[in-house]
Amino acid sequence: ALRESEARLRLALQSADAGVWDYVLEPREMFWSDEFRALYGFAPDEPASLDNWLGRVHEDDRQIVLALVDEAARPTRDTWDITFRIVRPDGTVSWIQSIGRVERDRAGKITRLAGLELDVTARRHAEETQGFAIACEFEFAVELQPARGAVLLLDTANHVEIAARA
Repeated sequence: ALRESEARLRLALQSADAGVWDYVLEPREMFWSDEFRALYGFAPDEPASLDNWLGRVHEDDRQIVLALVDEAARPTRDTWDITFRIVRPDGTVSWIQSIGRVERDRAGKITRLAGLELDVTARRHAEETQGFAIACEFEFAVELQPARGAVLLLDTANHVEIAARA
């Protein structure tokens, strides 16, 4: 039953392009799933450590991520959901959504941090493309307003597919 459960979890993580991690503060132990390692480009034998992970976070996003880590240490914060960029060893930049939880003992001291990392690069590119298309649509609408009755239909490469006067 345990193997079947692990197999289901692995299939779900692979299907979602996601990985999990776990950090227990006492004793200081960090775990990265195989899917997490693949997501970030870590070798199977590469040590799981905060420094190694932080080294993959995009330089421009490191301060935001470090601020979140500091905030997670506050007693008022038990969960997070943040999106940031990473740079894999081959230079590929990807967008990661990190969703996690802080566990505390009865005194409020952090005992464990655990999270799920999702590769949201495709979604992020689609949002950027959609935002660009909306901006172009607005720009064209403004430019065409004086030419009442003109209709333009653009394809995804912003080529005119239909141009007509109503």
